Amino acid sequence: MKRLLLVLALTGPSLLAEEASAHRAAASKVVVAVAAIANPAAVAYAQVKTTLQKLRDRGMPEAGIAEMDAILKNFCDRAMTGSEYQRQWEEYYMSRFTTAELTQVVGFLESSAGKKIYTLAPEMQRLSADFAKAALTSIQADLAKEIREVERKYPLAKKG
Repeated sequence: MKRLLLVLALTGPSLLAEEASAHRAAASKVVVAVAAIANPAAVAYAQVKTTLQKLRDRGMPEAGIAEMDAILKNFCDRAMTGSEYQRQWEEYYMSRFTTAELTQVVGFLESSAGKKIYTLAPEMQRLSADFAKAALTSIQADLAKEIREVERKYPLAKKG
């Protein structure tokens, strides 16, 4: 029994370190798989490139716009592929998924179905908002009727 406890005491920390290392490696693979599909640098660039039109509107020559465009693209590439960006996503995934789950996520993301769902995600998000709006609109009259009934039942006190 003492020998078993000694073995556990000596190997336990290294086993924990191995699991933590495997967990981070799996999280890192998810970050890489998502980046391969989502292209976060392009997303970031789409958000900041509006600056170019503002500069153009203020009279910057096209040569300056081209230089500024290159600077913005480079900045976005560096920021979205940098170690801090990767570390934050790794921490996020590690806090929410086990190593086995992360391995499954990578398998899905690398599959044709995973790539397709990720590609369709922006469209699905827009459609979700459209469908929700349509659903709410379809019951809006009923909702207004129910609200009026409650307001009649419980009239507001008059300020005075």
